[in-house]
Amino acid sequence: MASTSAKIATNGEMVHLLCQRFMSEENVQMAAYCMRVIFFVLIFLFNALMWTLFVKALQYCSSTVEATVTNTASNFFFTAVVSSVLFGEHLSLLWWLGSVIILLGLLLIHRGSAVDTTESKIEKTD
Repeated sequence: MASTSAKIATNGEMVHLLCQRFMSEENVQMAAYCMRVIFFVLIFLFNALMWTLFVKALQYCSSTVEATVTNTASNFFFTAVVSSVLFGEHLSLLWWLGSVIILLGLLLIHRGSAVDTTESKIEKTD
């Protein structure tokens, strides 16, 4: 959401067109300015929320790699889907192929950490 807010905040034309659609002409400039300021603030709020959730994930995951890769992959995918839906951006076949490879790597990391956790529990009981 932070990257979406940044795209909206830095694209003055998009904000201006959005304001024109919902407001009278004399209020458009001030409304567009206010919207851009709001979206700049949202950048920081969404980043703060993301970091808070990332730190919580670090506490609950068995390894920092698992939390980092999951966080990065979810940010990547969410940004791509939102940009496709909201902004009509096209996702190429190469993008989808790369996404599948990232997901496979993420599954391998999660599976590996689950095996390590099981092995450490077995060693403790022996």
